[in-house]
Amino acid sequence: MQARRRRVLLGLAAGNRYRLVPRLKSGGAAAARPLATAIALEFITALVILALVALWRFTPPPRALATSAPISIHLHGEKAMAQIEIERASGQAGRADVMVLDGAFQPLAAKEVTLVLANPAAGIEPMRRVAARARENVWSIDDLRVPVAGRWNVRVEILIDDFEKVTVEDEVALPRVP
Repeated sequence: MQARRRRVLLGLAAGNRYRLVPRLKSGGAAAARPLATAIALEFITALVILALVALWRFTPPPRALATSAPISIHLHGEKAMAQIEIERASGQAGRADVMVLDGAFQPLAAKEVTLVLANPAAGIEPMRRVAARARENVWSIDDLRVPVAGRWNVRVEILIDDFEKVTVEDEVALPRVP
């Protein structure tokens, strides 16, 4: 599209130079009107190209569009399972919602839920984030950050009561969450 506009602009300039300017030299004032019209058309085409290029600065880069898709992780164990949804807002830290269920896909009454992220290959020790109850069996973590993309050990620790704790974990690929 841009190449076509450039060719139109160059074609108008070439037509002015090789057809209309020689006519102006030999024809006098009567040949000035087509040259003035062609120059005005060339000027308007250049302004349209510049306006379109100026609008491109409002177009987000492809990597920005890709980071807005939510991340979904499912961890399953014998006694419990966790469904983790990480939402990444543009320019903001992520937010994770952790839904805890028992082995039969029924809501699991939990006293506390903790999300633990570790990336030993990148030298990142476990980061523990305690979730806050959002709804019946959904727990939320605000301001979640994943500093580097890669394979992460994700563990959800579910405290059922004072004496019972269930852990589900897996290794998953996570993108960077600023």
